[in-house]
Amino acid sequence: TVFPHFFITPQQRAIVFQVFSAYCCHFNILIYEESNMSQSIKKYFSIILFLLIFVVSLVFFLKNNQMITFNYLIASQELSLSSLLFISLSIGALLGVLAWLPKIFSLKHRISRLQKQVKITEKELNNLRVMPMKDTI
Repeated sequence: TVFPHFFITPQQRAIVFQVFSAYCCHFNILIYEESNMSQSIKKYFSIILFLLIFVVSLVFFLKNNQMITFNYLIASQELSLSSLLFISLSIGALLGVLAWLPKIFSLKHRISRLQKQVKITEKELNNLRVMPMKDTI
């Protein structure tokens, strides 16, 4: 359907246009502030994800409380299935973090070295900008 212009006076049309343009300006401001918005969305998403994992883990723990015998090299021990899985996953996560530590430290060292190089290069560039140019004719 076509918007009925004859029901709206020119003053009302001007007001609608002003409100619409103000809304568009506000929308553009929101687009420029997207990085702050995306950070807050990531924050809320991580909180919701953590709560979801916690609830699923709690339900899993309550449903799988049967006792099993865990035989390791030296001895054996009675543990609940969920406790054994939690311990196994925790040890695996810890070993994974320990495996990545050398790479993380080397990357941090490289970042600091490159930042120093950037500072030296910027200082040299600023010195070159200040130096007077010689005319060679």
